[in-house]
Amino acid sequence: MNNLIKEQKIDQQIDQLLNPPPKPTCPVCQSAVKMVYRVQDGNGDKCVWFNCHCGTIFHIQDGLEPTKVYDDKYIKEYQDRKGCLDRLEYFRRIYLPTIEEMTYGRRFLDVGFTIPDHIEALGKRGWIATGIDLISNDYHTGDFAEYDFGNQRFDFILLGQILQCFKNPLKALKKCYGLLNMGGVIFITTPDTEIIPMTGLIDWGHWNMREHRVYWGERKLLEELFKIGFKIRFYKKNLHKRFMYWNDLHILATKPYTKEDE
Repeated sequence: MNNLIKEQKIDQQIDQLLNPPPKPTCPVCQSAVKMVYRVQDGNGDKCVWFNCHCGTIFHIQDGLEPTKVYDDKYIKEYQDRKGCLDRLEYFRRIYLPTIEEMTYGRRFLDVGFTIPDHIEALGKRGWIATGIDLISNDYHTGDFAEYDFGNQRFDFILLGQILQCFKNPLKALKKCYGLLNMGGVIFITTPDTEIIPMTGLIDWGHWNMREHRVYWGERKLLEELFKIGFKIRFYKKNLHKRFMYWNDLHILATKPYTKEDE
């Protein structure tokens, strides 16, 4: 019996060598990926993250249903973060004057807003402001990538710490391009994988299997935005804790008016 068990194990090992499981494919560049990080995140979830040579890091494990993640408790924890409203206001104070100089229109869409602080603040400044979130709200409720906005178009779309949540982030970026009026602005904040060598895996601070799917490096995200047709106006690695999040990217890009403006 023992010899039979040993033979079966040897057969399994040989089979694994001859027929290894398929390597996961990067959702951005479609390359097979072998390098992995094994991380336990702040929720206590253990997850294998795959690190692609293009700079993206992603996982392929099934997470919780959105209704079990984005609930009243989630909203309260977000609001209770130290200096939450001050940090959101600081973002507007730093960037909104520049955005208002760059676009003539005043239609604003906040994607994945959790609380409508930016929507209400821009409304007071004369913007026609709305948002979309998986959490039930008074604006648009649903998955941004699949939601039908009809004939609505926008002059400013904010992807604030939401790009990493999409299974297909390129689809979401292309949808933003289609929803923007000519000359419109997209502003993206998202974790930057290029900062990991500076902070180390643990202190990077963004690992979250339940919410996040794909993390970007600065170089690859700028490259993909350019391919879609955006003109990059500003970008920086943010290490500043006055914002809601840090160790992330801040990118401002526009949809050009003409080919000459590209």
